[in-house]
Amino acid sequence: MRQKKVVKSRKKLWIVAGIVTVLVIAFGLVKISGILKSNSPAVKEQTYNNNKKSAAIANGGVPVTGDGKTPANTPYTPPTDNNGITITPRDSGDTVVIGTQLVGYSDGSCSLTVTNGAKTNTQTADVIYAPSYSICAGFTIAKSALGAGTWNISLAVTSGGNTTTKTATYEVAP
Repeated sequence: MRQKKVVKSRKKLWIVAGIVTVLVIAFGLVKISGILKSNSPAVKEQTYNNNKKSAAIANGGVPVTGDGKTPANTPYTPPTDNNGITITPRDSGDTVVIGTQLVGYSDGSCSLTVTNGAKTNTQTADVIYAPSYSICAGFTIAKSALGAGTWNISLAVTSGGNTTTKTATYEVAP
């Protein structure tokens, strides 16, 4: 009788072990399937579309493509006032770096004119798009080009056929 109980116990043990093994294998296959599914073109496309939606929301609702530009078939209206333009000059040794922030712009060009008395310095740069705000590609002016004094800064941003201008002043010490 005792031998039959041992055999039945072993049989139950093997059945339980078999069930656990099947469950572990099934769980592993589900996990692998999920990994493979997340790398599928359909899932990647959905992720790409969700990222585009997030970028558009961050860009004030202006839809954007993967390269950060507004699609040609999407109407784009750049700002018509200068409230979205910020000019930030800062001293950098022998030069003055003029930083910019352009809210609501996705493309275009920047034209910077800085005067001090009769001296003038003019530079142009492209608008560089970013989801939260765009910038002008960069402006650096040697202090020796305009000298010490009050620099009058004028930044004209042209985008979508519109030109918007913002002005500022910056005091350059001798």
